[in-house]
Amino acid sequence: IETTGLTSLEVRLNDIYESIGTTVPVVGNKAIIPLQLSSFDGPPPAFDFSRVTNIRVETPSAVGAGTYTIEQIAVTSSAGPQVLSIAPDSPGPVISKAGMNYTVLFSESVTGFDNIFDLETVTTNITGSLQPFGLQTSDNTTYTFTLRPTVEGGQSSGTVVVSIDPTGGIIDGDSNGLVTPNPSSELVTFEATAYQQWVIDEGLTPGVNDGYSQDPDSDDRINGAEFVRNTSPLSADDPEREFFHITDIEGVEYGALTVATRADRTYFEIDDGWLQSDFSGGSDGFVVDVADNIRATDDLSFDRFTSPPTVLDPSVEDPPGLPPLDEGWEWYHFRFEQSVDALGRGFMRTEIEDLD
Repeated sequence: IETTGLTSLEVRLNDIYESIGTTVPVVGNKAIIPLQLSSFDGPPPAFDFSRVTNIRVETPSAVGAGTYTIEQIAVTSSAGPQVLSIAPDSPGPVISKAGMNYTVLFSESVTGFDNIFDLETVTTNITGSLQPFGLQTSDNTTYTFTLRPTVEGGQSSGTVVVSIDPTGGIIDGDSNGLVTPNPSSELVTFEATAYQQWVIDEGLTPGVNDGYSQDPDSDDRINGAEFVRNTSPLSADDPEREFFHITDIEGVEYGALTVATRADRTYFEIDDGWLQSDFSGGSDGFVVDVADNIRATDDLSFDRFTSPPTVLDPSVEDPPGLPPLDEGWEWYHFRFEQSVDALGRGFMRTEIEDLD
């Protein structure tokens, strides 16, 4: 071990080799580590520093500050492959169900790493099995996969630690199984989805009345719609969340609909001017199987194939008297593309569609 500015090092190695002494002197900027064989399976392996896979070097407080570098750590083993590391992209927090990518590095080419039974997980507040999605490798040494844990209902967050199961059938080219112990990943935190957190904040009971299609207050507005519109799922006396009004844009009047919805939502045109925002995706933390439809008509038929087109227009001014919304919700403004004079008459309405 090359060093700079140190007079000694405290060294601990893995369970295959151990240092004879805990403090190693530094001579000519180099620490020479005396090693002895401590444990092995089968015939004693050759005395080979490259078999050291874990090394912890500490600077004794008495010698002051300094630096060290390890000249070479190359892992080879006749006893079997080892897991060198298993690393998530980040420690999070990540939204529940959105997914975290992991990278596993083995000491040599292996096969048999192919399903959920090859993983060991330690979790808190996580429900269901953790199936690795998109498991792939280009060299049979480095593997990548994605986990999509689900935070338990009623919990704001959960955690996951991952390791590789040595009994899962992973072997090298000589049919040797994994050498233990294996490292674990760092702890990753997963946060409840926006809907799950809303369930907690609104006082719903997970597994009882928190389903997005349930209607615990019997006001004909399912929980998914209450969530989208920022209304209470436990009170039928909800404030108004939809306002049809006339807006003036550079002296031209347009029919407009102002609606409460989740912040930062995107509305896409689906059929002849109708707009929709789908809340069933997982990447943005909503994960509730409903869609918010903005529908328009000029004859009250609401026939999607003959409806006048509408647009989302943030420049529309708020109508007077809009009530405040909770954090995470905003007022969105939709209007007809045609002016009042050009359209003659027009009607708009919203519909929360159950996608299940």
